[in-house]
Amino acid sequence: MTVYVGGYTNTIGVYTLNGATGALTSKGSVSAGGGSNPSFLAVDVAHLALYSANEGNSTIGAFRINPTTGALTSLNSQPSAGGPAHVSIDRTGDWVMSANYGGGTVVVFPAKPDGGLGPSSDSKSPGANAHQIVASPNNDAVLVPCLGSNLVAQYRFNVDAGTLTANSPSSVAATAGSGPRHLAFHPNGRIVYLLNETASTLTTLDFNPATGRLVPRATINARAANATGNNTGAEVQVHPTGRFVYSSNRGDDEIVVYEVSADAGSVTRIGAQGSGVVTPRHFSLVPGGELMLVASQGANTVQTMRVGLDGGLTPTGQSITSTSPTFAEAVVLP
Repeated sequence: MTVYVGGYTNTIGVYTLNGATGALTSKGSVSAGGGSNPSFLAVDVAHLALYSANEGNSTIGAFRINPTTGALTSLNSQPSAGGPAHVSIDRTGDWVMSANYGGGTVVVFPAKPDGGLGPSSDSKSPGANAHQIVASPNNDAVLVPCLGSNLVAQYRFNVDAGTLTANSPSSVAATAGSGPRHLAFHPNGRIVYLLNETASTLTTLDFNPATGRLVPRATINARAANATGNNTGAEVQVHPTGRFVYSSNRGDDEIVVYEVSADAGSVTRIGAQGSGVVTPRHFSLVPGGELMLVASQGANTVQTMRVGLDGGLTPTGQSITSTSPTFAEAVVLP
C-alpha cells in the first residue's frame, strides 16, 4: 500500500506501508508549491489523482498518481476562496469539494479527465469556520460542519452540474460553543458521528438518505471521566465493520475507541491509546481496518498501530519522522 502524508511544509510525502509489520518506507516527496502547507489530502475513487487543501496559499492542488509507483505529478491548482481546512471528492470522482475555514465558504470544482481541476462550478457560505465537506454515501447530499457557527449545514447535491442547494432546514444546530469539526458516516449510510472540537464531545445523528437531513440522537464525552486540562477533538472515523468508532484528543493526546451498538444508533467509550501520540491532528484506518496511521503533529511523527478484533489499538513500534504532519492515509493503487 502507498501512504500519503501532508502537513505544515511545502511538500507531500510518499511512503510504502508494510501491512505485516506496519513499517513505513519513504519513496520521496513532491512540492505542493511555496508556502502551501498541504494540511489535508484526498484521493479520488479510481486512486489515480490526489488533491491537497493548501492552507498556506488558499488553493486546492491537483496531482496525478503513478499507478505503479504511487509517485505524484503536479497538474494544476485552483483558488479555494478562503483558507481551506478540508478537501474531499464526491462518490463519482467527478467533483472535488473544499471547505474553507478562513472564509466560511465551500467550493465545488470539476475534476478533468486527466485529474486536473477546472474553475469552480459553485460556491456557498454555510457558516463561520467551515471545517469539513462530505458527500453522503448515495451522493445526493452534502454535509458541512461549521465550527464557528455551531451547526452542520445541509445541502442537496446536483451531480450533473456540480451545484449545491440549501436543504430545508438548511442546517442542524449543535450545542452552543461545542464547535462541530468533523463527521463520519456509519457503513449503513443512516447514522453519522459528529466530533465537536471545542467541547470534546461526540454526537450521534440519524441521517435520512431520501431527504438528506440529520436528526441528533445523543452526545457523549470524548474524554475520560477523570480527564483534566485543556483538550480539543480533531478527527473521527468509523471502522469498516461498523463495530467501532475512533476519535482523537489533542491535549489528552490519545486516540479514543468507542463500541457501536447493534443498531449503530449509540456509542460507548471503551478505551484509548496514547503511546507515542502527541497532538493527533489526523489519523486514518488502513483499507481493511487492520492498521491505523496516526499523524502526531506535536511529535513530528506518523506511527502505525494494530487494530484488534475488540477494536483496541496496539502500537507496532514503527514510525517515521515528518515535520508537523496533519494528514496520513493509505491507498491501494489500481
